Amino acid sequence: AVVSTQSTWESLKMFQLLLANLLVLFVSSSNTNDPPTLKDLADQISQLIQVNADNADRIARLEEALKVENAINDAELDARVAHLESLTRTKLFRSCHEMALHGITKSAIYEIDPDGEAKGEAPMEVFCNFEYGYTEVLHSYDNMTWTIPHCEEEFCSESRGRQGN
Repeated sequence: AVVSTQSTWESLKMFQLLLANLLVLFVSSSNTNDPPTLKDLADQISQLIQVNADNADRIARLEEALKVENAINDAELDARVAHLESLTRTKLFRSCHEMALHGITKSAIYEIDPDGEAKGEAPMEVFCNFEYGYTEVLHSYDNMTWTIPHCEEEFCSESRGRQGN
């Protein structure tokens, strides 16, 4: 039979603990005039074995509770990630600001459709910088960046172009 290293290690630690406790009991009882009897030592060993078994049960219950808690946390995290992934697959957002309202906050290149999904102009690639709150429209022209700041009114657009160096 194959025995795991961890269970062998745990058994060794339990045996060492048992020996240490027996040594303490023997030394403390040797200071008295009456040496312990074999029955006394057997009773002490039985008590230590029971304490060890109780501790093993507590550890097993704590490990199981930890597994359950981790499974709940993992399930919640998986659900949140799935929700965000579904948002990016099923809907083209009008702006980086709208993406932020739906919980997307990682600055990266995204596709947006400012005039609405399946209306007017085709969607465009932009770089959404959520840290500083601006959108960069990507294009094929060298050394040119268009920055479109967020505007408050619905369906508004304001663009300011600037030549890059």
